[in-house]
Amino acid sequence: MLLRLSGAVSRGVLVLLAFLAAIALAYLSIRNALAAHARGLDSRAGYERAVQLEPGNARNWYLLGRYWQYNMENTDPRRAIADYQKSLSLNPLSSDTWLDLATAYDGEGDTAEARSAFLSARRVYPASADVAW
Repeated sequence: MLLRLSGAVSRGVLVLLAFLAAIALAYLSIRNALAAHARGLDSRAGYERAVQLEPGNARNWYLLGRYWQYNMENTDPRRAIADYQKSLSLNPLSSDTWLDLATAYDGEGDTAEARSAFLSARRVYPASADVAW
């Protein structure tokens, strides 16, 4: 397809729009790469940095919640539950997040919420052996 542009001004506008699109894509790509690198550090600081860079990524919130739930030296189940809930608000179809949320609730002694989360995990992924167990 040929785009016929009659004047230098219209060609300049097209070049400017292409340049702005390239800048936006480069920024988003670099931010994504930095978040992936931070997530790969497997540390609290890395997970928090990944959440800061990409707050709309449910996986980052899930991993931060797992850190708070399973870290032996600095466990914070309430914070883990909050992070799991944030992850589920972004991706309610994650059975792993539902299972870990149920486990966190169960560890806190909140059996009603744990049961609800386990049932949600079963609803989301009924064929899962982990959910059935």
